[in-house]
This record gives sequence, structure tokens and C-alpha cells, in this order.
Amino acid sequence: MTDKTDPAITDVLAALAVELGITANRQPWSMDRIAALIDMPARRDLVTELLFGILPATIDAGQWIAWIQGDQPPVPASLQNPENSARPSARGAVQAATTKHQSAMDKVARLEAQLVQAKQEQVVAQADRQRSADQLRAVVVYRIMVEIGRQASGIALGPLYALARAVSPYLQQDLAFENALDDQGRILLNERRQTREQDSREMLDRLDRYAGEQALELKLHRAMLKVIRAFHDEREAENAAAREAGQRLPTVRKRQAVRRTSEAQQRDVHPAAPRADVIDVFDAFASLRSDASNDNDEPA
Repeated sequence: MTDKTDPAITDVLAALAVELGITANRQPWSMDRIAALIDMPARRDLVTELLFGILPATIDAGQWIAWIQGDQPPVPASLQNPENSARPSARGAVQAATTKHQSAMDKVARLEAQLVQAKQEQVVAQADRQRSADQLRAVVVYRIMVEIGRQASGIALGPLYALARAVSPYLQQDLAFENALDDQGRILLNERRQTREQDSREMLDRLDRYAGEQALELKLHRAMLKVIRAFHDEREAENAAAREAGQRLPTVRKRQAVRRTSEAQQRDVHPAAPRADVIDVFDAFASLRSDASNDNDEPA
């Protein structure tokens, strides 16, 4: 700032000083803020420059002096608060910005809710897709088995499925069956759990090697027939004892009592046979593809 000040500016500063005095009388607390602004020379110079930037380039000093002497002020003494207007369109930029911000927040909340719902629907859709895929696999496996039974010249699908379950490394979970076992039965079951893959691989390998060997076929036929007859007689005795005691037979045993025709045996699996785990039964064979034994080399 220079030492020489334009007379017009001096008049304006004088008018501002008078206005500050009036403000001090009306609102004494405001002087503390004004004093803080001009407490230091650097702040005083900054405030002065800001005031010069606000004032127009050319001012009517006489108008300001007249205002000091009691005439009308050069600018309105106060501004009207737009919030006091009764019309929403006249409430100013603050209301407009508030409304727009609230609208944006509502939109974000709505989209977030839709996103949550979409994710939930995606989880359900993925589960449905997996169930449908499992069902499709089961249908395909089942149809293949049916077709094999039709074209295998008398090989019955039902009995073949029973043998497949016995040879497969798959072992179903049946708590009722396990709880009813005696000590010897639990020992056999535990051995089957521990060695089922090794045993299944060995049986399949030996059956593949000695296919057509009549000596094996005779022994295998006799062993299978003996086991099947013994199990059948034991089951019939249990059912008879239950009837005599007035106990109701389980639904599965009632279905097993039905003897089907050979045509039905070739066409389908017995209704009493479990079908929910048919995929697991045949998938278990896939685990045997990586043969761990070293005695399966082809002869030179």
C-alpha cells in the first residue's frame, strides 16, 4: 500500500469506519471477529485489498457521505432470506441443492437395495443350476443303464446295478444300518471304509484279467450264490419274526418282498433300490482311473 491515498478512498474508508461503529453498538460481539482480522498488519492489508476488490472501480463518494449523514444507503440495508418465501421455487439455491442431494441419496439407496436383491437371486439361480446339472447327470446315467439293460441280451439291469454298487468304491452313509450292526459287522464296515478304493481297484483288475476263465466263473458263481442265499434266508427270517410280533415292516422291506418279472428286471432298477446316490456310485469308479499298482503293464 502507498502513503498517499485517493480522497475518494479516504471518504469510503471513513464511511466504513462509521459503519463499524454502528455495528459495534448494535452487535458488540461482532467486533471481536473484526478485531481479529485487523489485529496484525498483514491481515489488515489483506482485508483492505479484499474490500477494494469488492467495491466497484468507480464509486460515488457523495452518496456514501449522504448515507452517513442519514440519507438512504447506497445498497439495501439487508438481504431478504429466500427461505422465508412461501413458494418452493423461490427458496434459493440451498433448498435446490438439498433437494437434489436427497434425490441422489435416495437413488443410491434404491440401487443398492436392488443390487442386494440381485445378488440373492444370483445365489438361488446358481443353486438351481447346480441341482439341474446333477439331475441331468442322473438322468443320463440312468438312461445309459436302461439302454445297456435292453441291449445286453438278457443281462438284467436291476441285478447288474446291485453288483455295481458292491464293486464300486462308493460307500453309502446309513446311520440306522450302522447302529444295528453287531461288533463283527462294525469291524467289516470299518475295513471296507479303509480299503474300499484299493479293494475295488483290485477286483476290477482281476475281473478284467480273467474274463472268460471258467474256473474263476465257477468259483465266483458259487460264492455269490452262497452269499445271496444266506442273506435272503436271514432277511426272510427277520421279516417273519417281525410279523409274528405284530411289528410293521419298513417300506423298503415291503417293496423288496415284491418279485419282479425278468422283463422288469432288464428294464429298470428295483423300486426298493436307492437311486439318490446313483451318480456317486458311478463317479467313484472315476477315482480308480489313476491306478496306483505297478502290476498292470501289458505283456511284451
